[in-house]
Amino acid sequence: ASISGTNTSTSKCNVQFTSLALKWLRLQADGKYRELFMKRIEQLTSGNRSYCLAKPLKGNRNRPSKFSSQILHPNLETKLNKGQRVIWTQRGSELLMSYVCKHDSISRCRELVDRSYERMGMDGGQ
Repeated sequence: ASISGTNTSTSKCNVQFTSLALKWLRLQADGKYRELFMKRIEQLTSGNRSYCLAKPLKGNRNRPSKFSSQILHPNLETKLNKGQRVIWTQRGSELLMSYVCKHDSISRCRELVDRSYERMGMDGGQ
């Protein structure tokens, strides 16, 4: 899978990147993080959903209604290393990579993803 634009197609699913995720990727002077990021993307697209690759984030607001406890498309995190995380969402066969952030910023970034869904009126990313 290459990162030439905002979409990366694989045999199993389509991967999309927000501008912020692409910006993080472009700014990586150290190729080690870029390689690790691509390795994680390949693991996710091949269907690997181990705990360190697809940990559900607590506090998701993207629910179908305030009376339902079901989360349609939860925000998930993938661990890059001790301090870096990727926040992403799966919708059907599509993965949306939203943010790459420090572990301490996960709550703030998750909140930004939830707000973006609300602004678009997507009710949980539908």
